Amino acid sequence: MMISPKKKNRRRGPDTLVKIVTIFSVCTWLIIIVVMFIYVSYKPSYSSSSYFYKHVSATGSGIGITSAKLLLFLNLLLCIWGIIANMLRNRRKTDRIRLSLVVSTILSFIGFILMMVLL
Repeated sequence: MMISPKKKNRRRGPDTLVKIVTIFSVCTWLIIIVVMFIYVSYKPSYSSSSYFYKHVSATGSGIGITSAKLLLFLNLLLCIWGIIANMLRNRRKTDRIRLSLVVSTILSFIGFILMMVLL
């Protein structure tokens, strides 16, 4: 009976797919930050008078909130694709699914649903 030698790890650093997943992870967090900035910039306070609220919502807040919804939806698709790509690359014991992509997926989904319901 022959004992097989220990298999060597032939990976020489991250491959293209791992680099793409890393770039997606960074991009998803940048999109979440941009959406939060858009939301804070365009969302009027409810304590203001109704005239001010109608004026702000009629001028530009609708465009800003719509773009935030679109960015969150695209971010959700990007996160899901990144998780799928990460799972396809998950072949060895040391490979892990990126927690960053999972958290940004959850945040994007919750944010998108809340924006659709509340705004």
